[in-house]
Amino acid sequence: MKRRLAEIGQQNSILGIAGDFIALTKPRLLLMVLVSCGTGFYLALSEASDLTMLAHVLIGTALIGAAANCLNQWYEAVPDSLMERTQNRPIPSKKLTRSEAGVFGIIVSIMGFTYLTIAVNWMAVFIGFLTWGTYLFIYTPLKQKSVLNTWAGSVVGALPPLIGWAAANETLGPEAWSLFALLFFWQFPHFFALSWMYKEDYQKGGFKMLSFNDETGKRTGFHIISNTLVLFAVSLIPLQLEQFSWIYLPTAIVLGFLFVGFSFAFYMQPTFERARQTFRYSI
Repeated sequence: MKRRLAEIGQQNSILGIAGDFIALTKPRLLLMVLVSCGTGFYLALSEASDLTMLAHVLIGTALIGAAANCLNQWYEAVPDSLMERTQNRPIPSKKLTRSEAGVFGIIVSIMGFTYLTIAVNWMAVFIGFLTWGTYLFIYTPLKQKSVLNTWAGSVVGALPPLIGWAAANETLGPEAWSLFALLFFWQFPHFFALSWMYKEDYQKGGFKMLSFNDETGKRTGFHIISNTLVLFAVSLIPLQLEQFSWIYLPTAIVLGFLFVGFSFAFYMQPTFERARQTFRYSI
């Protein structure tokens, strides 16, 4: 009986450690990356496209994204320990050490780039490396130095669809860049609303956010509504490229007006609840 209990305890310990390493990859964020990558692949499909390539690009992108998220947590271990919303992550909670996270991130990075190189194509590898590198060497350190980190982060978030597109088509035409622009401008109201909700927490971690020293919320609100309006305009570009069917137009208009409405409501009344409504709608 004691032996059996010891075996169960060991199994639970192994599962717990595995769960901690999985948490390093930020699974929910990674899922959004894979959805956007898959969307890019789908929109680039042609008669010559190989559907098995979708599985390959998703696996390679998942490995690279997981590695980048892991190394991001390795870099931000100290600020994460100071913020309430991140202090339970594996490294701040001391479930894993920084060295363990760092080694894991490097190994998974090598696996991801190797897989994309062998199974997909060089264009996908290049965009994958650009995404990984921008996230780790520009966006991550910039978070503690300048509010421009959101602009760098928006580039990172808009690149995964291009990885999928390159896997299906190997070339990036106007349609691909319209998708990039759509995701690029979407991220500003999304993250500005988030930064307002947790501005005190970000300040504890030493992150430079637009919401700092914005007591009235008008500066943050202005950037949210202005970028939402730009996003609305950008969302109509695919129609000029005949990228979607007729149903896209009314859908884009309705969703766009609703997004503008939530953004304007926050501008007029910049409260936590208004920011949360804008953030949730953006998802």
